[in-house]
Amino acid sequence: MLQNRGKLKLLWDSPLSYDVVKSFLKWWNEVDRLAGIEILRYFEINVTTQMHTFVVECKVAYATSVFLRSVTSHGVKIVLVRAKSRDAPLT
Repeated sequence: MLQNRGKLKLLWDSPLSYDVVKSFLKWWNEVDRLAGIEILRYFEINVTTQMHTFVVECKVAYATSVFLRSVTSHGVKIVLVRAKSRDAPLT
């Protein structure tokens, strides 16, 4: 998806084409498969927990990171869940 978006040279606020939206929705519907994955690390989850995802891309690579942010009686806690980067060659 990121490679295709890069090929289209869209600005961050440009409307997306039907094909791009269709591709995203297909991916989004597959996210349900993640429900069966067990994470062996402890993450404090409560009603205030928010998931924040950051994605950066350029012509040759992309990177993403996911954080959980929770507010407890002890203050705000932010935990890095996952970070990943890859080369993204355009063919």
